[in-house]
Amino acid sequence: MVKTSQTSSLIPWQQGHCFEIENNDPLIKENILPQAGFYFLISQDCDIARAPDTEPYVEVILATTPESYNKIFSKGKNPRRLHIQLADKCFEFFAYNKFRLEKKNLESRSPDKKYAINTHELVTWLIKRYSRAAFPDAFNSRLNKNSNTKKIIEKNLNNNSYGLWINLNPHDKELPENISYKLDITLLIDQDYYNSSMSDQLETIVHTIENCPGIEVINYNIITRNELTLYEFNQLKKWDFDYLSGADGETLD
Repeated sequence: MVKTSQTSSLIPWQQGHCFEIENNDPLIKENILPQAGFYFLISQDCDIARAPDTEPYVEVILATTPESYNKIFSKGKNPRRLHIQLADKCFEFFAYNKFRLEKKNLESRSPDKKYAINTHELVTWLIKRYSRAAFPDAFNSRLNKNSNTKKIIEKNLNNNSYGLWINLNPHDKELPENISYKLDITLLIDQDYYNSSMSDQLETIVHTIENCPGIEVINYNIITRNELTLYEFNQLKKWDFDYLSGADGETLD
């Protein structure tokens, strides 16, 4: 890209690049950023390259490095916390740890390309913070009548999957107790990780949901991302279980 009056001096920087700062860094000492760690750019590439008079800031998200990678927090399963493995490190992101940074603070820095991230997973997870599906209170209440629902579902939800996606009918109405919600369930997976145990695990999940009064599972299946059509994707909603009991990060034995 040729630098013009419409471009900034951050030519080496792109979405997904990161930089590490330590406690003695000026960005910490001057209270520009809150703590040491890795900061990943989440602004779109054109906004990063845009001249500061029209785009003076970039957005960054803080990542720390926990001792171990936890698949419970992989692939956007949890709306608040995300684990991504890059090279020799596990990076942990919290959705609230986003910050605005003036571009001039990056002009003398270079991206640490060893840990450049594929931003699709990170950005999709961040978008879910604002766009994830909400379901009727009556439907959520019926699931909650069995206190073990969350534990059983998460114990049998394969960590190599992209989670459960559902089509709920009706998806936007509070039904009286004598009328059931109709539910189609899809386990979305990567073809490379399919194994026969996934079918048994999905059966257990379906059986658990069917035991919740007022919910009927009409259909359930396993689909790879390559098989999912655009029409099917538009009909389905990601099921995060954010409304069910249980603390984030609990170990389900």
